[in-house]
Amino acid sequence: MAITIGCAGTPPRMSRSHALTRIDFLEEDILTHPTPPSAKSMRRWLREAPEGRGFTLMAPETLFGNAHGIATGAQILSEAVTSLSAQAVLFRPPRGHAPSAANREQFHAMIANEAVVSALNGAQIVLVPRGLWDLEVATAVVADTDVVVAFDPLANDPLEEIPAMLAMALEQKIAYLRPGRRATTRRRFDAYELETLADIACELEKGWVSFTHGEKVRDGEALKKLLKDS
Repeated sequence: MAITIGCAGTPPRMSRSHALTRIDFLEEDILTHPTPPSAKSMRRWLREAPEGRGFTLMAPETLFGNAHGIATGAQILSEAVTSLSAQAVLFRPPRGHAPSAANREQFHAMIANEAVVSALNGAQIVLVPRGLWDLEVATAVVADTDVVVAFDPLANDPLEEIPAMLAMALEQKIAYLRPGRRATTRRRFDAYELETLADIACELEKGWVSFTHGEKVRDGEALKKLLKDS
């Protein structure tokens, strides 16, 4: 079983290296910032990480643009993937980027682009639903590809087809799960929710669990312990 447990972003007042002593990976959105960090800085982050720990990356949004944007984004992505030995790259459509037929075709062309494929260097492609690119749309877009759709298996929104996504992930034996707390007074997931995540993870051959809420490192540690003890 190759399941890694991590979180989206470094918690406040915690260094990357310390966070990675407690969880397996950090999901970094640094390439979506106006000025990404230098390759030298990213290589230092990897050197300072404990052995066996690593990173996933959110891809630059320019990759959803025109040919120039794809070329620029691919160059930025290549440097980051290499510097951090990224295990997976998340593609999240920019706000206002509608899932029109043209944009769906553009997405397929982009992930097949020679420069983008080279930049990925074998990292798993993950499509992150956003806005009109909801779970149903995202699933349709990646049909017949090796792209994985990220989703929260604990979401209780009746408009989201989580059971169908979960069934597909379990059938394919690979998933990128992004659980996060919703409108609630509880800051952490309870034992039942963590056990549910552990049960799902145990059915996968390869996967990532990236917590996105405030207590993401503590819940990541708790899930790691559950998996170790199972």
